[in-house]
Amino acid sequence: MPAGRISPRFILSKLLSAVTQPMFWLVVWWVLPLLMLKRWRGPAVTMMWGGLAVRWLVKLWIYTDGRASDLAIRQKALYSL
Repeated sequence: MPAGRISPRFILSKLLSAVTQPMFWLVVWWVLPLLMLKRWRGPAVTMMWGGLAVRWLVKLWIYTDGRASDLAIRQKALYSL
């Protein structure tokens, strides 16, 4: 393959990497209500609040996962003495 040309497998890899992230789907979830805001205002607003709640849960999940790994490292250090 010539230098400077991007492989289709590389592009597919990056797309699959993005699609597997929760924030990608949250952005998709927020774009849909923006598109339907004029016609169906009630469901669109509900979808936006739901997306905000999911965003909060993802942030909480990441925070608790990090805290759990910190506690595991401390516990391992405590028992290795």
